[in-house]
Amino acid sequence: MPHYKLIYFDVRGRAEAIRQLFKLAKVDFEDSRIDMDTWANVKESTPFGQVPVLEVNGKQIAQTNAILRYIGHEFGLAGSNKLENAQIDALADLLMDAQAADGLKQWPLVILGAIKEDKVAFFKEKVRPQLHHYAGLYEKYLVEHGRPSFILDNVTWVDVLAAEYFTRFAEFGESDALEAFPHIIALIERIHNLPEIKKHIQDRKPTAF
Repeated sequence: MPHYKLIYFDVRGRAEAIRQLFKLAKVDFEDSRIDMDTWANVKESTPFGQVPVLEVNGKQIAQTNAILRYIGHEFGLAGSNKLENAQIDALADLLMDAQAADGLKQWPLVILGAIKEDKVAFFKEKVRPQLHHYAGLYEKYLVEHGRPSFILDNVTWVDVLAAEYFTRFAEFGESDALEAFPHIIALIERIHNLPEIKKHIQDRKPTAF
């Protein structure tokens, strides 16, 4: 088995779905968490000057979706054919669009205090409209396909990614943020009650985001 080393900050952020996917696959990995004091030195050693980065026997993979896709294919948490994998990639890319949208992009920085805004007002005015747009697209996909997961009855890496992403709006924003999206709520409950992920969530320490 290769040695896996995941490098990221000591928050959930973009690395949390990767951590959960490793747990679901029952694969050991080194969870290397850096702080801002060491970031400048680490940054120079990364492929694109950003994290997360996954090292596989010392060889680096950058970009969240590329890492998730690699783990998914490596450990049977991907589609069963090229078409299903293309659908998974499209759903993951849509989630990246959401993270890059104004409001959603700044929200983590507002929570962490890097952007000085009233957190409650920012969520209501800037986050909720974009959340309703993108969550609405995911909800529509789940309804139209009539499945408990995005592609198959089995879990794939995009289910883990989406469950982690959307659950933060209720955890760090407003508790009723997802009430208009019952199929997303059901997806979150399904993924987060998988024994390996449930234990990870119970054991992880609280972080700012």
